[in-house]
Amino acid sequence: MPSDFLQYANELKSPGLDGLSMLLHQGARAFAIFTNQKHR
Repeated sequence: MPSDFLQYANELKSPGLDGLSMLLHQGARAFAIFTNQKHR
């Protein structure tokens, strides 16, 4: 299991807005990468 996944799981378990904002940020970054691939 990659450490990135473990860190991601820890952030999911962390309560409060910190974990939520991190989740939103990662989702936005993944979405940006996805749209960039589509437009290429």
